Amino acid sequence: MKITKVRIRQLEGTMKYPGTFWEERLRMPNDIYPNFKKRGGEMMPQEAILLTDGVYKLKGQFLQIGTDEGVSGMAGPMFFNSAAFYICTQLRPLLIGQDPMAIELLWDQMYRNAIHGRKGENMAALDIYQFDTTWAGGISELVKICTLASAYDVQVIPHGVSMQATLQVAFSQNTVIVPMMEYLIAEQERFQHFLKHQVKPIDSFITPPDVAGVGLELNEERIESEKDIDWGN
Repeated sequence: MKITKVRIRQLEGTMKYPGTFWEERLRMPNDIYPNFKKRGGEMMPQEAILLTDGVYKLKGQFLQIGTDEGVSGMAGPMFFNSAAFYICTQLRPLLIGQDPMAIELLWDQMYRNAIHGRKGENMAALDIYQFDTTWAGGISELVKICTLASAYDVQVIPHGVSMQATLQVAFSQNTVIVPMMEYLIAEQERFQHFLKHQVKPIDSFITPPDVAGVGLELNEERIESEKDIDWGN
C-alpha cells in the first residue's frame, strides 16, 4: 500500500451557539505591553464569525491522506494557513509513494526535513506537562512524551484541542501518568462542528470511543461548501 494523495479540504458551515461565543480573547505574552494589551475583537480567530444572534459562520481545514488501496486517513481541524502551506510544500513530497504503515520512519523523515524551521504546529513538541496532539507530532510522539514523563514521575495533562487523537493516548496510559484531560467547553463546539463522532464529557467523565480507528469522520450534512487548499502545484 502506498500514499497517493495528500489533500487539504477547507470546509465552511454555520454553527448555532447560545449566548456569546467569544466572551474574551486569549491572553498573549505581548500583553505585558499596553499597546498589545488594549487590542480586542480583532484578535479573535476568524474561523468563527458572528452572522446574527447565536449563529456563527465556521471555517476549518482537514488533512486527508489517500492510498492506492482506497484506505484513507484524516486529521484536523487546522486553523492556520501556515500549517497547510507547510504540508503542501514541505511534507507532501516526502509522503507521496511511501508506505503509510511506516509511521516511525515517516515521522522521523518529516521531522528532520525542517532543519532550521519551526516544528511548531507542523511537528514540534509543546510543553511536556500539557502537550497538544496537533502540535506535538502526533500520537506516536505523544506516547514517547508520556514515557519520558513517567521516568521522572511527571503527570501529563493533555491540552484540549484534538480530542479524538488525544483520547487514543490518554486511554493507553496509566491513570497515574494521565489522570485527566482538558476540555475547552466553548472551543470544542467549534473544533468538532464538522465531525460525525463528537467527544463530550458526561458528568465530567469521558468514556473510551467505540468507533473504528481514531474516529475522525466528517459529518457531510454540516458542510455547506468546501474547496481544496493547495500550494506548490
